[in-house]
Amino acid sequence: MSVNVIELIRSALPEAVVRQLSNCLGLPPEATAKVVNATLPALIAGLLNRCATLDGARALFATILGQEVNADIGEQLPRIIASTTGVTQLSSTGRQLLEHTFERRVDGLSDAVSMRTGVPAHATHAVTGIAGSILMGVLKRHLLAHQGNIGQLPTLLVQQLPAIAPHLNDGLTTVLGLGGASAFVNAVGLHVRAVSAHFERPAAVPARDLVEPSLSAPAASAATAPQTVREGRYAGPKAKHWFGAAALSAVLGAAAAMLTWVALAYCPPAVNFIGRNAVAAAAMTPTPTPTPTIAAAPSANTPDAAVHPASEAQPDDAASTTGRIEPQATYDARTQAAHTPAAQTQTTKAQVHAQQAQ
Repeated sequence: MSVNVIELIRSALPEAVVRQLSNCLGLPPEATAKVVNATLPALIAGLLNRCATLDGARALFATILGQEVNADIGEQLPRIIASTTGVTQLSSTGRQLLEHTFERRVDGLSDAVSMRTGVPAHATHAVTGIAGSILMGVLKRHLLAHQGNIGQLPTLLVQQLPAIAPHLNDGLTTVLGLGGASAFVNAVGLHVRAVSAHFERPAAVPARDLVEPSLSAPAASAATAPQTVREGRYAGPKAKHWFGAAALSAVLGAAAAMLTWVALAYCPPAVNFIGRNAVAAAAMTPTPTPTPTIAAAPSANTPDAAVHPASEAQPDDAASTTGRIEPQATYDARTQAAHTPAAQTQTTKAQVHAQQAQ
């Protein structure tokens, strides 16, 4: 069963209440009614735009059921507007609720209504806040009376689209961030119905199949282009894959180190094989060694003066470098000693003694 929200609000504003409110604002009753009739369709359009997304519908439902919204506004309105203080407080509360819901100031809407109706801006600002308080209170009263859930709120608002569409224009929708009036009317119904169906049958209409409206775009083509809506962002598996690869590399490195340690500790053939390879590699490495100089052995007729220069011409670099005496040097020393005069004399004496002994 469809409900006309505008008629519910008008039922809360009979002629007597409108006259009372006009007296407080210093306006003729006709001017006050004109401002209310121009403001309500734009406010309902703003609520429809809020219900075009899942998060927006949840936020609006929580705001309507909040403590600041008076569900008994229809019965208490004559008493509230009986004083200027009550009118000011009611208007301030309504403006705060609207700005919280629309996430923008509503001064632009009040100014657009003022230009359209010719009513002073300060009066349209007050009426806009009062109309917002009445609208929120009527919606709360309806939801509580019918034990409505969050899925019934988008359904209730989308039913108001045929009633408010003739009263919308580009000036009213633009100041609320809804784009052009025609584009908004053509696109918002589809999105709000999809959100309502998701809340009523979440298994049948998953969140990834919903479309998110581009109602704030000024072009009509942007408003009709469907976009995928998701309740949460999915960052993707890249980070998890990098972490898994790093962990796997660490595990494989630890396993390889463990196997190598076990092989070296408990497999002697492997140790011997590694040791032989190390020794062979060291042996194959060339080591620079000095080349010894072999001097020719002097003959028996060579004088001592010829022997000494030859021995002095070859320095002891090999002995100082390698730390050992070369065999050739020893042989030369022995040969030199054998050819000295003292050695020859001793040899002659030995031969004489041998002959005497014979």
